[in-house]
Amino acid sequence: MAPPRIHWPRANTHSPRPKPTLPPAPCGFRLPSDLIPMPNPSTKIDVLVVGAGPSGLLAALELAQAGVSVEIIDRAPCPTARSCACGLHASSLERLGRLGLEASLLDAGIPIQTFSFHEGSEHRADLRVGGSPGASGRGLLSIPQDRLEAILEKAAHDRGIRVSWGYRLDDLHQDDHTVRATVEKLGLTSVGYPFARSEEMVEREIEVYAKFVIGADGAASHVRQVLGIPTRACGPAVSYEIFEFKPASPPQNTPVDEVRVAVGPGSLDTLWPLPGGGWRWSLQLDTPSSGEHPDKERSAFVVLNDVTDGAEHQRVDKHIRTRAPWFQAGIAEINWQTLIDYEPKVATRFGQDRCWLAGDAGHQTSPIGMQSMNVGLREAADLAQRIAKILRSGSSLDLLGEYNLQRLTEWSRLHGQAEFLIAGPRASGWAAGHRSRILPCIPESGAALVELAAQLGLGSSCANP
Repeated sequence: MAPPRIHWPRANTHSPRPKPTLPPAPCGFRLPSDLIPMPNPSTKIDVLVVGAGPSGLLAALELAQAGVSVEIIDRAPCPTARSCACGLHASSLERLGRLGLEASLLDAGIPIQTFSFHEGSEHRADLRVGGSPGASGRGLLSIPQDRLEAILEKAAHDRGIRVSWGYRLDDLHQDDHTVRATVEKLGLTSVGYPFARSEEMVEREIEVYAKFVIGADGAASHVRQVLGIPTRACGPAVSYEIFEFKPASPPQNTPVDEVRVAVGPGSLDTLWPLPGGGWRWSLQLDTPSSGEHPDKERSAFVVLNDVTDGAEHQRVDKHIRTRAPWFQAGIAEINWQTLIDYEPKVATRFGQDRCWLAGDAGHQTSPIGMQSMNVGLREAADLAQRIAKILRSGSSLDLLGEYNLQRLTEWSRLHGQAEFLIAGPRASGWAAGHRSRILPCIPESGAALVELAAQLGLGSSCANP
């Protein structure tokens, strides 16, 4: 058997992150200069954000813009090199555009004009998701999450927001005016013989006093666990095999500005075009795998084996031809792949007192319509603006109770727990019969989701979506 080889991601799927050139971090990625050496978090701050993903970064940017002092901690040693979300909704692009980030995002992504549904070889429906003339190109954008995070992190750096990598939240204690957060500085130590491996170790402990804490620390949120907030399952778990690849030949009947959903009897698979000429398939497995939602990848490379590459391409190609016979391009090279499980669920509440959740810390759903990350961005912006009003204008903490109610209501609808989409007289038989499966595929949320659904003849049962 041939030895494994190190396989670096191809530039055609992930071009370099827009950051200053510095010596590589231990995990194989580059960090902004203000993060080397790593600063301690401030011991007193208005808002401490836990988690430096899209939701945490956007919350910090909104708070800083409102004149609130904010810092971010993340237990990872460096930014992510790979992650599974790859689509930015039009409403998210508009929201980020108000922070001056639209041009950077459009430069890093691919505008998508159509989101289409196919069943076998049959084309069933289209959603027009591209920006209208005069709308500055706003529309659905294909952009890998790590590139989005790089743009948000650079914006945070430019605004003087400190991001402390390698700091883990341990515990929280609240009173009427303050949250005391116990934060641990993590280091790496080598263990094991004869093959060494690295394990986390606690180097020191810091007490941080904040007026509010935002938990944006992902699906396994420690903030949520410390607050004692359970999650409620809203449907069966599904597993996806996700891989990015270079096609063997140019896709003849698959436009580069179109996302395609392959609808099967018990599956929903998605093909996304990526910046630089690459593509991504998300293929639903017949049965759930490990039942786990893995952390984002921090390593900039994956290990493949020359012997298994050919067989792997054949296996994946056969799977695709069964689900999506219209895709004839084949696979020349797989640049990255992962297996990930999604369990539709929501926190039973989105916080309490002065500690609140945003993003995947509060929910999880199907990856098809990229709703989880994008709704998380809206949650982060909304939560940050409410906290800013409380701190700057003396508004009531009742604003946060309203936030909780709105989040629970929206996720009840998105998870299909309450009837949301109804078939109107213009709906085709296919759209009417599949409306519950179409709902998590629509690349929007709130009123914008209802507007897109109307293209299929589907309406909302709610007066205020």
